[in-house]
Amino acid sequence: HGPIRLCFTCDEEIGRGVEKVDLDALGCLCAYTLDSEGMGRIDSETFSADRATVTVAGVNTHPSVGKDAMVNALRILASFIDRLPKDTLSPETTDGRDGFLHPYHIEGGVAEARARIILRDFETAGLKAQAELLERIAADLRENFPKARIDIKIEKQYRNMREGLSREPRALA
Repeated sequence: HGPIRLCFTCDEEIGRGVEKVDLDALGCLCAYTLDSEGMGRIDSETFSADRATVTVAGVNTHPSVGKDAMVNALRILASFIDRLPKDTLSPETTDGRDGFLHPYHIEGGVAEARARIILRDFETAGLKAQAELLERIAADLRENFPKARIDIKIEKQYRNMREGLSREPRALA
């Protein structure tokens, strides 16, 4: 084999630690992340992942004059989270290569509330279907709460390494 070079950086789940690594400067064709289930195992695929941020803008008033004026962003966001699949598409109910939606952070108040949701699937196309599901939930809530604004922002996080390996199969040789 040719030369082996080691480069240590923070990477974790979303693969941002290697964004600024100059592979040409290191003189290498490919790089590996050492993170798995133990010795003697080489993974050839991972989940693809995106992050959705759901933001609900409501209308805050003093509770004593809230009738027909207050639009509680917390309640609408709670309804959004409650409409996510519970028996499928959740880390609590999936296994192996099953994709999932994972709400992992909520913050806010009456005027504005937001949730961050991880979208994961072994097939990148599955992320689009998950994002469309989030949008359908939001569309229904927009009809029920026309004074609220419900926005969904999807950010690409990382893609299944299988996609890159198909372009550079020597990485596994």
